[in-house]
Amino acid sequence: MSVAPAWLAGAASVVEAARWMLAHDDEHVALCEEDGRFLGVLTGDDILYRCVASGDDPATTAAQSLMSAGCPWVDPSTTLYEAMQVAIGQSWRTVPVVDRGQLVGTVGLDQITDQLMIANEDHGPWPMGD
Repeated sequence: MSVAPAWLAGAASVVEAARWMLAHDDEHVALCEEDGRFLGVLTGDDILYRCVASGDDPATTAAQSLMSAGCPWVDPSTTLYEAMQVAIGQSWRTVPVVDRGQLVGTVGLDQITDQLMIANEDHGPWPMGD
């Protein structure tokens, strides 16, 4: 898990969120209150369909107003396999880690893959199938 994850305030503009995604080469950004309380995730699709396509002004629209409801996240006790299922199910490279309402980290598919490879390195090569 990556600790001290990067996030934006929910009140940030959509333009700020899009620039953050571009700078971090990520298709979504965690949104929080100023105290770190997790609000949800804004995705590129949220920006495209809920702001640009609807004609809203991305410079004045708050990122929080566009984020998808019911954003998936995991808690620190989540297994690697469960975190991988969430990431793959959402087509996300990283998933927020939330503890008692606070964003405490993120876990990425690259981290999960590394840990699974280490855990299975004593089992020999994996068959690639036919």
